[in-house]
Order: sequence, then C-alpha cells, then structure tokens
Amino acid sequence: MDCCTRLNRGIIGINIQYHIKNKLVIRTLAMSNLEERHTSDYLKSVVLKVLNRYDIRPDQVYSCTVDNGANMVKMVGLIAEDNENDAQEHNIGGIDEDSNNEDGDTDVLANNQYSFENEILNDNVQEHLVN
Repeated sequence: MDCCTRLNRGIIGINIQYHIKNKLVIRTLAMSNLEERHTSDYLKSVVLKVLNRYDIRPDQVYSCTVDNGANMVKMVGLIAEDNENDAQEHNIGGIDEDSNNEDGDTDVLANNQYSFENEILNDNVQEHLVN
C-alpha cells in the first residue's frame, strides 16, 4: 500500500499478493482517490472498504508493506489492533470443541489465524480480479 499527493489530489494504491496452485499472483485492488486528509483513521477506513469490496477479511491479511510514514504505520497498527480485539472477543469462551482434530490437537485455523497460503481466496475475489 502507498498513498501520495500530487497537484492537490490524493491517491492510495492497494496491491495484493498471494499464491494459488504454487503460482505467485500479484493484483492491484484499488487506486482510490482520497477525499480527506491522510490520517491513519481515514486511511484505515479506505483500506477496510476496499478489502470488504473483495470479501477479504482483515484477519486474512498476513502482512502489509508500507513506507515509513507515521500515518501509514499507525494505520496498519490500527487494523491489526482491531483484528486482535475481534479475535479476543470471538474466543472469550475459550477454544471451541469443534476446533480439535481427531488427535485432540487444536487446529491453528480454528483460532482465527489465517493467511493467504492457508486459505484460497473465494470465488468473489477471483471474479473481481479477473474482471
């Protein structure tokens, strides 16, 4: 992700990188106009809106690459913090019994720990990326 301002016009670019069938795929999800100041809260809302458009949950994001701008760094921290809070609220009652496999071991995916490597993007995302 990166944002810039040129001639009083702000833009954020959001790319996605994942692999499918052992092949690396890189796509641009958005080049969005920024209508407000580039605060971390505003950028977070823009990023979450783009992810939502492609049915990508924040907990599916494995990492974010941004420049060292304070607003970008804080935005990633806010998204991660919200994701951790959501995971804690979901797991307040402990681990679900359904999350244990035959050996009684807890599945990592059952604890809301996802990555693009472990979960193929759903058909909606694929349709948006192709079109």
